[in-house]
Amino acid sequence: MTFLNSFILAGLVAVSIPIIIHLFNRRKAKVIEWGAMQFLLDSLIHRKRRVLIEEAILMALRCLLLAALVLAIARPFSPVQPGISWLLMLPLVLLSAVLLAVSTILARSRRWRWFLYTAGGLVVVAVLLATQAERVLQLEKWKGGAEQDIAIIIDGSDSMRLEIGGLSNFKRAIAKAHLLIDSLGEEDHVTIVVAGSTPHVMTLQPVSARSDIIEKLDELEPVGGVMQVVDATVAAVNSLSRGDHAAKKIVILSDRHKFGWETDNLQRWQFVSSVLDKLPTPPRLVTRFLEVPRTFRNLSIRNAQLSRTLIGRDRPVTIGVTVENTGSEEVEPEGVEFRIAGGLTTTVPVGPVQPGESVEVELRHQFEKAGTYAVTARVITNDDLRVDDETHHVIQVVPSLPVLLVDGNTGSVEGFGGTMFLQLALAPPFDLSSAANENEGEPGEAEIAAEQNPALVQVDVVSAPDLSEDDLLMDYRVVILADVPRLGAPVADALGRFVAAGGGLWVAPGRRAEVEFYNQWKLPDGRSVLPAQLVERKTVEADRQVGISTENVNHVAMQKVAAKGHSDLASASVAAYWELKVNVDDARSSIGMLLANGAPMLVEKDAGYGRVALTSLSVDIADSNLPTLFSFLPLVHELTYHLAAPDLVPLNYAQRSVVRFDMPHNETGEIPKQESAGEMSEEQDPEETDRLVADLVAPDGTLQQGTVEVQQDRLVVTLVGMDQPGIYHLHFPESLEGDLVGLGPVTRSTDGGQSLPLSVTRAPEESRLELLSDTDQASIGQNVDYFAAGNDAEMIAAVVDEVPGHELWKYLAVAALLILLAECFVTHWITRQRKVGAEEKVEFVSEGERLSSFRERAQQMLETVRTP
Repeated sequence: MTFLNSFILAGLVAVSIPIIIHLFNRRKAKVIEWGAMQFLLDSLIHRKRRVLIEEAILMALRCLLLAALVLAIARPFSPVQPGISWLLMLPLVLLSAVLLAVSTILARSRRWRWFLYTAGGLVVVAVLLATQAERVLQLEKWKGGAEQDIAIIIDGSDSMRLEIGGLSNFKRAIAKAHLLIDSLGEEDHVTIVVAGSTPHVMTLQPVSARSDIIEKLDELEPVGGVMQVVDATVAAVNSLSRGDHAAKKIVILSDRHKFGWETDNLQRWQFVSSVLDKLPTPPRLVTRFLEVPRTFRNLSIRNAQLSRTLIGRDRPVTIGVTVENTGSEEVEPEGVEFRIAGGLTTTVPVGPVQPGESVEVELRHQFEKAGTYAVTARVITNDDLRVDDETHHVIQVVPSLPVLLVDGNTGSVEGFGGTMFLQLALAPPFDLSSAANENEGEPGEAEIAAEQNPALVQVDVVSAPDLSEDDLLMDYRVVILADVPRLGAPVADALGRFVAAGGGLWVAPGRRAEVEFYNQWKLPDGRSVLPAQLVERKTVEADRQVGISTENVNHVAMQKVAAKGHSDLASASVAAYWELKVNVDDARSSIGMLLANGAPMLVEKDAGYGRVALTSLSVDIADSNLPTLFSFLPLVHELTYHLAAPDLVPLNYAQRSVVRFDMPHNETGEIPKQESAGEMSEEQDPEETDRLVADLVAPDGTLQQGTVEVQQDRLVVTLVGMDQPGIYHLHFPESLEGDLVGLGPVTRSTDGGQSLPLSVTRAPEESRLELLSDTDQASIGQNVDYFAAGNDAEMIAAVVDEVPGHELWKYLAVAALLILLAECFVTHWITRQRKVGAEEKVEFVSEGERLSSFRERAQQMLETVRTP
């Protein structure tokens, strides 16, 4: 605690005025002895104690009144981070005044009285010295240079759109930024950063606070996403490092939303500390948190999920979203509206949603044409945060999924070939005779349906000996090796290149598989093709039963297949299997499923741009009864779709600063040059890349730019600043038109060019108001000089090199008024008790004592007269 008007404290001497007046009134009276004095002694002794207590109370109140008035005029000030609390200092001064007053009245010994006077004075002096020392320390702590560079970070996350009294918190933050800039000096420089999933810096370096930066403030809009505080702070430091002044400060205006502060990752804040230390003077981090409502109504929609990874025209797909009540009140929306670009618009009803409750809403839809579709789902409601009422998703409908089955067993097992079960599961034959129309010569309904909605999977079967390196493997998305003993070196190398380029490979070894070939099979980069090594083939004894475990299924495609209550996979009976050895040091390999005895059943790895799956069971009935189970068909389909998925171009992203993905040149894998691979000159480096500029149209219509690197076998796309939720359109350069021919998700735009739709979904955390706690802020303060301002005055004081805090004179003024009222009341009460100015009749004896005395004297006189 300190005093803003320290010289006024000299007025504490006024506390001695009531004491001096009292001492002058205590003149010794001249003692005159008289006969009736003995009758008054008892009465005076009884009244003396009461009079002393009354005088002590009056003296204490009068001294307290003067002390409180002097302290209030001195303007006591409590810093936000005090070294000595005012709850200790002010009571000590007031207690000293009471001590002086009481000792004057009640202390009989002059020596004891002067001792108390000295003790009270020393306490007052000690308090004054302590407050002055506190003032010096606070000035050293908060005072900086006369001119400074200031970075103002404005929270531009989605939660800042929440309105209070018709005004969003983002607009409130803009107003506080204006207030702060207006309080700065003419030589101070300012830079503005709008923080979201990506920090947006208004100026590369701090500029004068009186420049047009003030006008630009009103044009700012939230950038969306979660405010990444660390990234925004680093961007602010980069701008401050270009400033001219040595003194620096960073101010954060936020709604105290916890997500994005990364308080659970101290390494990130240690990184911030190291960045701040690079400035000439490590700046203080000042935060000013805005008010958030205690109660609000809000429904958010998120998590557009599809029932299948690979979508075709052969069957409907289920599009599911989650409606979550993140507010504090029950909300009943009108429903969820689904809009599919160029097609369906429908509304699915939703009942009342309780606070904290999530409701799954689904739409089942079948696409008629292959292509790319933008889907928007919006919950129809009127709540306090409208920005999270819709979500977007881009769906790619593929025309077909070509699969090559390589049959290694050209013989038969009980009349069935080795790939028969796989072929039946992937592409069951269509029986047109049962659905023939009664009118001869007209096509039946089944035939029409087959033409309009062809099967997604197109299967070709080839025997292992007939497979050659000249076969166009790139025409297929997935290759399945069913009980193939071995492959020739040229074919094995070609299949390795197929996987590295993005293809999917499923190896299902049978009893004739050659261990040496599979364990030594390599990719073009020298790594093993298989995710595990074949050890030996195990035969299950007849008296023992081994099945397939449906517990702890780690493979994403197999979790639905093995779900309890929806699968008969647990009833599988295994007669023989391959023992697999998984390299635990290979981070790319993972075990997806196990047999009931704990042996691996499904192992997978990422290889180049593709995937390889290895099952310890073959796909015929020689190893197990799996092909006869109902779960065999979804197992084969889900695993095939999963292996084909890496070749799909990723179209959906969360809000982030940088989006980077790669895609093939075209479905044939040709090198996108004017010259073919064989026509390339010897001087041309096959690893050489060309970087082209591509236009990116944001959801709000603004034009951004990205880059496309043309590599030998892939196109690498890099996009920066995709932080607006919605649908983006990436327009490729005209020079890449030949490279994108036949590439599924790329569509023809209205201007004749080729574009790729991409969706950005909103961060669901922004809909949940989980606030930053005091403990979280304390963890930040362990690494950086951090200060949380409680109000605008404290924020401004911390920035303009004043000591932030609050004055206490109002409390002392109220206390002085209460003391004055108490003194008036006590004075009036004492006056009434003493009856000042009224005549008091003194009775020496009571009426009874007077009558008894008279009778005794009369009796004595009678007895004297009668005595002779």
